[in-house]
Amino acid sequence: VPYRYGGSDPSGFDCARFVAFVYAQFGIGLPHAVGGAATMGTLISEADARPGDMVVTDGGGHSGIYLGNGMFIDAPYEGRVVEVRPIYTTNRYFVRFGI
Repeated sequence: VPYRYGGSDPSGFDCARFVAFVYAQFGIGLPHAVGGAATMGTLISEADARPGDMVVTDGGGHSGIYLGNGMFIDAPYEGRVVEVRPIYTTNRYFVRFGI
């Protein structure tokens, strides 16, 4: 699926809308912005992070879904596609929903 700014469906996603779309499949409604979504969950330590938790990077400007072992899935930026890749920065935090 290609990255598309403001994209909110499988024809194209931006990062926050990708995360919101995936969580919606499990009955968790999130706003279509990283900061708003992050405030709806509980901050957890990286040591406590589990696959499915939200990863927030770039000072709150980017998000993805944690897959474990330092990997996440995200919609990176224009010209890229939704992909599994290593979390690329140590400037990150993790958010869990439903606790």
